[in-house]
Amino acid sequence: MKTYLLARGLWDVVKPTAKSHKRLTKIWKKKDAAALHAIHISCGANAFSLIKDITRASTAWATLERKKQETEKNNRESDIESKSQ
Repeated sequence: MKTYLLARGLWDVVKPTAKSHKRLTKIWKKKDAAALHAIHISCGANAFSLIKDITRASTAWATLERKKQETEKNNRESDIESKSQ
C-alpha cells in the first residue's frame, strides 16, 4: 500500500512532514481524497470498518497502523502465553 501511495505522489498526505505540512488547498484536498480512497479500496471488511467514517488519509493510516501494532502485540503475548503452558 505504501509503495502505491508513493508512486502516485500521495504519501505526503498520509505521512505529512514539516516540509509538506498540511495545507487546506484544492490540490491538498484532492490528494488527500485520492489517498483515502486508495486506502479504503485496499482494506478488507474488518479494517474498513475501523476507518469508514474517517475523512483524512493520515488519520485513516494512523488508525490502521495502531490497530496493526495492537494485533502484533497481542499475538506476541499469546505466543508467549501458549509456550509457557
